[in-house]
Amino acid sequence: MGKAVLVLISMVYPLSEFDFSDSGVSGSAKRVVAIAVDGARESEAAPVFQEFQKKMNELGLYSFWRGQNHKCTTSQESHMSLPGYSSVFSGYAQKNIINNRFQGKLLYKTLFEEYPDSQLFSAWNPIVNAVSNDIQTLGRAFISGSGNKPGEDIWVMSSFRLVHDFNNRFIFVHLGDADEYAHVNNWKGYVDAIRTEADAAHEIIQSSEIAGMKETVYFIFSDHGRGRVFWQEHGPMLPESREIWMLEINPYGRPTMTGECNHIGLHAAIEKTIKGR
Repeated sequence: MGKAVLVLISMVYPLSEFDFSDSGVSGSAKRVVAIAVDGARESEAAPVFQEFQKKMNELGLYSFWRGQNHKCTTSQESHMSLPGYSSVFSGYAQKNIINNRFQGKLLYKTLFEEYPDSQLFSAWNPIVNAVSNDIQTLGRAFISGSGNKPGEDIWVMSSFRLVHDFNNRFIFVHLGDADEYAHVNNWKGYVDAIRTEADAAHEIIQSSEIAGMKETVYFIFSDHGRGRVFWQEHGPMLPESREIWMLEINPYGRPTMTGECNHIGLHAAIEKTIKGR
């Protein structure tokens, strides 16, 4: 890559202490790749992504972990997937979502509506409901697989490789196997899926860097956590499943995401970068 190897930074204090204006960001970063690792608890994800951070270091990128030490939580009390993604895409809690079902139409515009140069990749069909009611926007949502079943991340990655456009300012990739294996009480499948999803994220980032997208900011995050004892499930009946984590990766020395660590805060960080601040 011809890049000097940079020192890996592991965050041990809240990122809100950083001033974005003093972060060394050039102002030319205008592209975001967001990767959701659906339903992965921090306790299982953190060890895997600590290894992942070393790979980012080898690419000459900095990485910043935020989790329960930074009080990361969902932005909506439901602790379900669709409300979480709606908050990321729109910057608001969509109050017309009950569990994982919409009651009517979207209340707020999404990043996909605001930016025509955007794409979404997922195997989970309901995620389309968190994108838009606009047919032109839906045309940029690539739903592969039959949805909501374990073992379908491979179809998501196949779709990404075939139709991903490096010129897009916003790309969202939903990897759902970890959550789906947990729901069918397959612990090994669950933990193996997290590692496979980290490998997929590495492939996405590596291919982006090789393509010369030097000013890209990457976010990897969970939409919700899981129960501590009842690890197979999540939702309002398991308050601890509101706990989430986020990993930012960028070519700078400091994070671009500041403020509260939640899905609405992630939306603000994404939009700030897309707008070129």
